Amino acid sequence: MVLDDPEAPAAAYERSLDPTLRHRHGAHYTAEPDILRVIGPTISRPWAQRIAAAHTPAALLALVDELENFHVLDPACGCGNFLEVAHRELLHIAAALAHRCLALGIPPPPGPYFTASQLHGIESDPEAASIARRRLTHGPHAPDITTGDALLLPWPRPTGALAIVGNPPYLGVRKLRRELGD
Repeated sequence: MVLDDPEAPAAAYERSLDPTLRHRHGAHYTAEPDILRVIGPTISRPWAQRIAAAHTPAALLALVDELENFHVLDPACGCGNFLEVAHRELLHIAAALAHRCLALGIPPPPGPYFTASQLHGIESDPEAASIARRRLTHGPHAPDITTGDALLLPWPRPTGALAIVGNPPYLGVRKLRRELGD
């Protein structure tokens, strides 16, 4: 394990769990390539297309406003891997948006356009939720990580768009496959 690997806390935590407890919580570490298979089509590519299609200062400023009000939720966030990758990708999107402003000859509005406070997670395991909070807090900006069962708690309803990311419910996967197919 590399010490500066952002995925290390989640992988180490999953390995530390008793197998019975791990199964009961449905804990599953997801590597970044698999996370990007979700984040790419739901967040990264749509934003990149919208930025490329913006050809006027008004269109770019509207995108800045939308990004400042864009939120991401992982309703079973574990140690925060999906949220960590989404945060990094959205920081790249913010940089691309500022670069696009410069390319069109307008000064980019002051940032930040996206902060960790726009990340939301729900996690039933208090220790995993604590790890996610620590990993995702950047300076004065902290994520909204709630401890509890996502099936029983109200989900965040922020103003602006909300992207929902994460793993499918592992504990019910056999039932879902029987009913819906692969």
